[in-house]
Order: sequence, then C-alpha cells, then structure tokens
Amino acid sequence: LACGVLGNLSFLKETHSQLINDDILEFLFEAIPFITYQHYSENPNLCTILLSPYIHLSYYGEIETEKKKYFTSSILPNLCFTVQTSNLLGDETKGFVEYILGIIATIVQEVGVEGFDVNNFKVIGDVLWRWAGDVKILTYATKIIYHVNQSDLSDELMESISKTAIKGLRDTIYSRCSNSKQFEKDIEQVNITMPLFAYFCWIVPIKTLKKINITQTYSIFARTLENHEDHEDIVHNIFNAIYAMIERLNIKSTLGSIDIIADVFVDSFVHSLKKYEDNPIIFKVGIEIAKNFLLNDSLNEEINKYDDILHLIKG
Repeated sequence: LACGVLGNLSFLKETHSQLINDDILEFLFEAIPFITYQHYSENPNLCTILLSPYIHLSYYGEIETEKKKYFTSSILPNLCFTVQTSNLLGDETKGFVEYILGIIATIVQEVGVEGFDVNNFKVIGDVLWRWAGDVKILTYATKIIYHVNQSDLSDELMESISKTAIKGLRDTIYSRCSNSKQFEKDIEQVNITMPLFAYFCWIVPIKTLKKINITQTYSIFARTLENHEDHEDIVHNIFNAIYAMIERLNIKSTLGSIDIIADVFVDSFVHSLKKYEDNPIIFKVGIEIAKNFLLNDSLNEEINKYDDILHLIKG
C-alpha cells in the first residue's frame, strides 16, 4: 500500500520533489528486496505497484537533485541482480525481465548510468544471450546500451559485455531462438539487431569474432540486403559489420567464408552499393570492402561483371 501511494504521488509533478527525502528513500531501499520473480508470478499487479515509485522517481529531470541521482544509482545494482536471478529460471520469467529492463532503461535515460559497474552491467550482455530474438527485450537492452555508450563509462562497460552480447546477437541473426521468425524477413529484429551487431564487431575479442566469420553469416547478410535494400540504416550497418571483419581478421579467411556464396553475395552487395552511390558514408565503406574482393579468385570473377563499379574499385 505504501509503495502504491508513493508511486502515484511520485507520478504527480506537484508532489514529486517532496518525496525525495531521507525517510522515503530509506523505506524504498528496504522494500526493493521484495521485488522478485516469485512475487511477480504470484501477483503481477501487486508487483507492479511495488515497482511504481522506483519508475516514477526517475522522471522530471528539471527538478533532479543529487539525492535522487544517488537513489537511482544505488538501486540499479539491485535491479540488475533481480534480472540476473530471473535469467537463471525458466522462460516464464520473460515478462518480468522485460518489465525490470524497462525500469532500468527509464532510469539511465532520465538520471544517468552512474549505478553501473563492470560487475552488474554484465547482466545486459547476459540478457541479449538468454533472450536472443525477443524484440521487446532487445529494444530495452539497446536503449540501455545507447546511454552507456554516450557516457564516460563506455569503453570499460561495453568491452565487459561484448563477448556475451555478440553471442546473443549471433543467435538472433541465425534464428536459433525459440518461436523466432526467419531473421532476414523480420524487419523489427533486423532494425534492432544490426546496429548492435556492427558495433560489437569492432570491439569484441578477435577469438570471438572468428566464430561468426563464417559463410552462414554472409549468406544471411546477402538475403537481408536483398530484402531490405530500401532501408539505408540496415545497409549501412551490414556494410559496417562486414568491414569490421575484413579489417580485424585474416583477410584470406574472411574472403574464403564469402567465396562459397560469391555469386549471390556479390550480386546483393553491388546492388545495395549502387543504390547508395550518393551516400558518401555507405559508398566509401562499400568500395573499401569491394577492393578486397579482387584478392580472391571467385569474388574477383563476380565483381568483374559490374563494369560501372569496377573502375571505381580499381581507381
């Protein structure tokens, strides 16, 4: 009842700032251990009421105080722990994990990411792997990652989750998760997954990157380009991921993975490249990728079929 009252009062701008006091914050610190999947499974509505003050107290940035910032930063580790323990349970916890991630996303958006450290932020990578292919969870995780990436903690935190995160994104792309649609035909999954995948391709350890540098990856990229060539961001992110693997890995190995599907891949790739000839970023990355095709017999043979692109590559 107390959490319900506080949640409603904190949602009102008139009373919001008055709730940022020592007694109430101390009460909420004591109440947070009651937010568990067990309580949620027994009574979701009651658990939602328990959570309401934690959500609403992060709003109204214009009346933000250091005390509010301290409060939200202090409860982030608790919320991360709640997600971590729920990840270890069955698929029935998915709704609860979504809800907690939504709260974490709200807190980092409205207040900041100071409550994260290398240890508790790892749960975000675990979430991407545990719930691969789930659009809602991917969306919340992406929002959290976006704000962390804009902060001073970016390098340290993003590297700490890169290995786990890219495994989950790989499983999403390979449509390995239960009840998932074929990745390249699901515009929601493609839009959410590809920016993260391309980003992590640049920072993930080389040993991990090698495991996704396989023909299956490039085959999915080719089909995704074919299905969504009108989406500029998708094309850009696929090109960026390919370029990362060419730049960071053994070039012979990378081209060898594409070689097996040279005709299909080069056709989709060149079609997208020509479509965005007026986009300097996409076109520049595309030309840099295509230059490497000349080093492989099969890819060289295919790229030589496109005279209008060939002179730009060789030039």
